[in-house]
Amino acid sequence: KLNEAMFSWHLLIDVLFYGIVMGVLVLTNYILVTFAWLQREDKVGKVVSFATLTLLAIFHAYNCRHQYRSFYRGQLWKSWVLHLAVLFCLGALIFAIYVPWINTQLFHHTTMHWDEWMFALSALVVFIVASEGYKFVKKALRKLFRFINERRMTTQA
Repeated sequence: KLNEAMFSWHLLIDVLFYGIVMGVLVLTNYILVTFAWLQREDKVGKVVSFATLTLLAIFHAYNCRHQYRSFYRGQLWKSWVLHLAVLFCLGALIFAIYVPWINTQLFHHTTMHWDEWMFALSALVVFIVASEGYKFVKKALRKLFRFINERRMTTQA
């Protein structure tokens, strides 16, 4: 809307929510891979955290399309540039993880195995479910506040 500021409270709350969810998922994956579940070395925890954060950031681009509308609704297939960008970023992620000199010398981690990919992909699923739930609650609260404001306006008139 034209009468709203660019950085509204809604946007700040969104940034906080998505940032906290992403941070918790990345740290949880690191702890699960290095200490709790797989008990692998630190380099493996780094690469799983890197892959998790990158996947979450890539697929967060679909969340940013609309503040209230679900990822699955709307004209998803018409944004072919977004899909190309996501595919390019996924290719860059695979490149950064599996090219020998780049992963060891530049990023200081190792390659990932299938069980480590499961941690990153499960975090992605949790993030998608959490963001869809957040948008659902936000949309319901928006309708509730509109209803309350409309009732207040009619009682004042």
